[in-house]
This record gives sequence, C-alpha cells and structure tokens, in this order.
Amino acid sequence: MTNLLQHDPVCHFVDTIQQQASGVLFALKERHEINSNLLLFCYWFTVNQQGLLSKLHIKQLLSAIHPWHQKVIIPLQKLCHQIKAAKNVDLWTLEDVGYEDAVELLSMAEYFELQLISDLIVKKSRGSRTTAVQKIIHTCLNISSYCQAAHIFLDERDYEYLSTIMLIVFPEIEVNKTIALVRHTLSEERAKEPLQKNLWFGL
Repeated sequence: MTNLLQHDPVCHFVDTIQQQASGVLFALKERHEINSNLLLFCYWFTVNQQGLLSKLHIKQLLSAIHPWHQKVIIPLQKLCHQIKAAKNVDLWTLEDVGYEDAVELLSMAEYFELQLISDLIVKKSRGSRTTAVQKIIHTCLNISSYCQAAHIFLDERDYEYLSTIMLIVFPEIEVNKTIALVRHTLSEERAKEPLQKNLWFGL
C-alpha cells in the first residue's frame, strides 16, 4: 500500500502486518492461494472488538470480491512477477521496464479490494470488550470460517504460519500459549468439517 492510503485504519493494519509477515503470507498464498487481504481482515476484525464473522458474511465477501480479484489483482500480480523475472531484466533497471508502475497499480487494486471487504461488513460502533486470549480464539474462528467457505484445508504447517502472524498481532501473549491456542482452535474446527476434496476457488 502507498503512504497516501495508510490513514485508513484497516489498510494501515493490513499494510503493517504484510511488511512484518511477508514471507509467511507468501507461503500461505503458494500453498493455498489464500487471499492476504481477507485473511488479515479476519485478524483486524477481532483486534478491533468486532467479534466473529459469520460464514454467511464470509461467503458474501468471497462472492463480492471474486470478479475484481480474478480480473484485476491476479493479472497485475502476474505482470509484476513476469517483469521482475524476465531474463533480459538485468539489461535494464526495474524502473526502466515499468516495474514500479506495475507495483503501484497492484497496491491500488489491493487497497480497493480491502475497502470493498471492509465496506461490506457492518461494524459495531462499540465492540464488546474481550481479552487478548478471546481475541486469538475469535480470530482463529474467523480464519476457519474463511477457509471452510473457500474450501481451503489447513494443516500443521499452516497453523505455524498463522501463529507467526498471531504473535505479531498479539505480542502481549506468551509465545507457546499463542501457538497452542491457534493449533487447538483451528484443529478443533477442522475436525467438525466432513472430509472432502480440497477445491480452490482462486481467492
């Protein structure tokens, strides 16, 4: 996200976490094509005392952002990757081949998607007060709802990645306790779902 967009609280939160957990987010995207905007919105929602996202909300969000994500964001991501990975890029600077412009367009497109996600969910003016431990559990439940709706099946490695983000978001909770909470909550939610083939909706 550009500096001009960081006055928005949701965008600022997402951008901050993306900078600190870029490797983890990339790994989750490579493994499951997880949408980082929607994933991090699950964290933001509980951090700001908003509680739980219903599965209906998640499905509505997936449906709403699908055209934009597929037709705008994914092509721009591919363009940025192709420019940077081009065999002849070493003959030019990235600036010469338009890489910075492509990255800026991608940032704007991701910001628009994030705003769409945020605007579609009616937020409470006064959220209920919850402890950090409760927020971690609620965040895991929101992530589980997203993954179930998108047919993303998480495993132990994913729990580690999500715990890494959780430790950034909730640094006041002891490390081992956070990891245990994430693993326990997500594995319990996974156990409730019938086994089925992992389908990818491309979000």
